[in-house]
Amino acid sequence: MIRRQAVRAFTLVELLVVIGIIALLISILLPTLSKARDTANRTACLSNMRQLGTAFVMYTNENKGFFPYNTSFARSGSRLSGGGPGGYPSGYGKDRVENNDFVDPSSGSGSDFGPHPEDWIYWQIKYSPKYRDISESAIGKYLGGNGNQEAIMKILRCPSDSEVLNRQPHPSSASGEGGYTFSYTLNAEMSLRKISSVRHSAEKILLVEEHNANDGRWAPGIPSGGPSADPLTTRHGSAPLPAGYDPNGGQVNKRIGINVPAAFCDGHGELIDQVIANDIRRWAWDK
Repeated sequence: MIRRQAVRAFTLVELLVVIGIIALLISILLPTLSKARDTANRTACLSNMRQLGTAFVMYTNENKGFFPYNTSFARSGSRLSGGGPGGYPSGYGKDRVENNDFVDPSSGSGSDFGPHPEDWIYWQIKYSPKYRDISESAIGKYLGGNGNQEAIMKILRCPSDSEVLNRQPHPSSASGEGGYTFSYTLNAEMSLRKISSVRHSAEKILLVEEHNANDGRWAPGIPSGGPSADPLTTRHGSAPLPAGYDPNGGQVNKRIGINVPAAFCDGHGELIDQVIANDIRRWAWDK
């Protein structure tokens, strides 16, 4: 008679112990893995900024030293509103420059917000390609260009910006433009500015990652009568408001963004925080 050896099975207690150990290991590893992912995303975002900074410098080299336009959304009902499937608004490309800004040629005063051929980013792609091809943006050819829209869009979006594709247009925006589905914006102070006129260009912020951008324009500083409308993102980290912080300074839910990738007027990229972005010596062209 062949005697069979009994197979010992795990007891319920042993299984529970193993499950508990696995759960403990997961709880220990998850924060580390999450931190590693955030670090990788921040590094990729900073790489995007450096590519963009280099593209801007290349643009100035071929355009008599001038930066492209900062591209704000068109106000609903304005001369440059619309831009639906039929194509560009009738006033497209007919502006003139006054004090480093586009003005309506008929009035000769006031900013003429909306699409212009000199926009650094052709972000109004809701009706693309009938309306705007992002590879034809002012800096498009320095990022690959030649109709390679997907590659350029990837450079213009932070990997940590999970809301980027669902961002809603500004309430006052022309209905045909759609939302700004990118992460980075150009310092309005540098719009149509000649790089040789920028004091201490290596210290001046050119591009930032905004918290909830509604167009390609970053308006730094603290506006009179209300809080800053263009705070830096908190996707890469945040900190409580510093002691004595101006209540109208850029902030998100009473916190400031830290470790935010930015590009500077000489083309280099580095991490900054909201306190640096608030400093007029870091964003004003003449300081």
